[in-house]
Amino acid sequence: MPLLVILGINGRQGTSVANAFLSIPGWTIRGLTSLPSCERSRQWLARGVEIVQVDLMSELSIRTAFANATAIFAVTDYYATFHNPSTRIVASVHGTTVADFAFHIEKRIGYSILEAAADVDSLERFVWSTLPYMPERQAPNKRGHRMVMSRWETAAYARYFPELAAKTSFLKPGLRMEDYGVVLKESEDGAFTFGTTAPANSRLPWTCVANDVGMFVRTLILNLPPRQDLAALSQWLSGTEICTLFTAISGITCTYQQFTHVEMEALFPTGHIFADILNYTKNFQYYEPVVGG
Repeated sequence: MPLLVILGINGRQGTSVANAFLSIPGWTIRGLTSLPSCERSRQWLARGVEIVQVDLMSELSIRTAFANATAIFAVTDYYATFHNPSTRIVASVHGTTVADFAFHIEKRIGYSILEAAADVDSLERFVWSTLPYMPERQAPNKRGHRMVMSRWETAAYARYFPELAAKTSFLKPGLRMEDYGVVLKESEDGAFTFGTTAPANSRLPWTCVANDVGMFVRTLILNLPPRQDLAALSQWLSGTEICTLFTAISGITCTYQQFTHVEMEALFPTGHIFADILNYTKNFQYYEPVVGG
């Protein structure tokens, strides 16, 4: 019976992947988490998922959790380190920034995951959720650059394991649809504004993580050959189109606001990362042509 191991089963992407495979007869699922006793883990157990505690700072723990896997879905979490209250203290002691410290931790975890996966004899498919390459010259002083590059440098490390690389596919999600609320603001008159740094009619690549990431991973593992990568995009939508949908569904007026990079940085704690990714996307022409243009 094939075994799918999901790293971070309680996260957004891991949850989506687990839900997509639970409906497939014959597959068993092992979910890895640092919190095996939390409510979400108990819910997975009730649905027949094996829950295993894993310490991502321990390669031995990861190797043990990967044992006998047929397929592995892996994703790392830059934000977990970035938002950890102790990170600022540790980064200060080491004379570095929070962003740089989170970058090195995520990369270290990623390297351990790849090294452990390379030694799984039973492994047939390995799917790594990553991000597109962002050349440092495009954002040499940008904090958001560190999050993107930690993912990419980890993915690039796979080339040192030829047998694993031959079984690997990279999944590259777009902007998370679930996060649109962080740039949706209510005004005093009850109307809403939604905004990014893109022009109002420029379409951006959005991914519905809950509904679609699992289906993308299922397609990669079951229907496509190894080394086939996938731009995991659910839909191209402009800010104007999102506002139109919001108004049509809610009956509440929503207008689009184009923010400057500095304004976006100030909107929420990780606004700098979102702003940097949007800026990178624009520079590399990942926007579709403007609507009607």
